[in-house]
Amino acid sequence: HELLTESIHMGHEKNKEKSVKGIPDFIKFFDIDMTQFQKEKPENFRTFNDFFNREVKAEKRPIASPNDPNVITSAADCRLIVFNSLEETKDLWIKGKKFSFEKLLNHDTTLTEHFRYGSVANFRLSPQDYHRFHSPVAGTTERITTVGGTLYSVQPKAIKSEIDVLGENERDIIIIDRAYGIGKVAYVAIGAEKVGRVTTLRKEGATLMKGDELGYFSYGGSDVLVLFEKKVKWDDDLMEKSLNGMDTLLNVNERIGTFDLAEQ
Repeated sequence: HELLTESIHMGHEKNKEKSVKGIPDFIKFFDIDMTQFQKEKPENFRTFNDFFNREVKAEKRPIASPNDPNVITSAADCRLIVFNSLEETKDLWIKGKKFSFEKLLNHDTTLTEHFRYGSVANFRLSPQDYHRFHSPVAGTTERITTVGGTLYSVQPKAIKSEIDVLGENERDIIIIDRAYGIGKVAYVAIGAEKVGRVTTLRKEGATLMKGDELGYFSYGGSDVLVLFEKKVKWDDDLMEKSLNGMDTLLNVNERIGTFDLAEQ
């Protein structure tokens, strides 16, 4: 209860105009290159949250193979770890503790059956990162569900705790129907650690191109979990590091793998 109260309070504070005073120190502390963003100067922002969900210049985040529907791209500026199956996520994320795939998808049994045997990617954002999230594939937004919850941390230490972090947090579940018949994608944007809001900008039935912006997070750390109905062939370097329990620092729209057509 105290953690939730603190999170809500912090979210309100970052929306006040006086919160802009914290922007220059934040930029300096994290050594953020503001030339990447559409607004480059602290005085261009109305509030800290306006700065926090700042928009990047499109040319600074080019989309890998934009016309190849089989190439999958990063959903965010992040630390990425990938998995070949849900069974691997149970072992590597929380070592057999209370992770619940069913709870993550809001106990929707139809959805859980769609994604039970597919591949998984976890994109973890840190406070200094660009905090807008994008689609790693082309398709159509079939369904969007907002699930209320408690704002826990998504740091590895918290994920390995007894709390079912990824199943308890406030999150938006976006189901993307792939345009080229390569299964559905469940895109889960998870607010965490003082994030008071996940804002999804797309509506149900929207057509997505790969790399299209889906939404943004308010202040704090955040996480995007993407589940693929079909198997993905992850790029070798990502897979090797992930198998060793290591994540990879990536920008949004960088290539991370392809759909494994041999498995379709």
